Amino acid sequence: MEWELKTFPGKEDKKTLSLLFQGLSGILPVVAKSGYSHWDVQHDPDDKYSPINGVYYTKMTTSLYESLNFKIDGYQPSGFYACHSEALLITWFVEKYFPYLLEEYTTGSREELSQPPRHVLILSNRKPCEVCEKFAEHVKNRTEVDIVVEYREPNSPKGTRRPM
Repeated sequence: MEWELKTFPGKEDKKTLSLLFQGLSGILPVVAKSGYSHWDVQHDPDDKYSPINGVYYTKMTTSLYESLNFKIDGYQPSGFYACHSEALLITWFVEKYFPYLLEEYTTGSREELSQPPRHVLILSNRKPCEVCEKFAEHVKNRTEVDIVVEYREPNSPKGTRRPM
């Protein structure tokens, strides 16, 4: 898969950017930028990507760490890790397809939920941290969805990967 960040807002500020591909035809990739607070989320219909709100999803990621009892070396990761672009996209995915895993989920039934894709690819322009890699594995084990987090240079030729 190729990805371009030529017109993506915020690419100049050296933050980590990640794209989530759901493998479903016609669905825009979802994009996140690391950090608690960033650009206004206004989607232009001509955009190639659908951005998510970092403030909202940082809070949701912290909540998801708690509800899934996700810990590293016996401790729950801090908000510093919750604002990483990879973690934000994993939380977006859980909220969309597995909201009952979130503490805030109070209504609805599992039968009403959209069918999740079997494979999700998150491409990042920087090497993901160990916490984000373990978080992806933890969510993968809970959802039985193959969640792959990869580091790939933006604007690289199709198929070019950088080792983790």
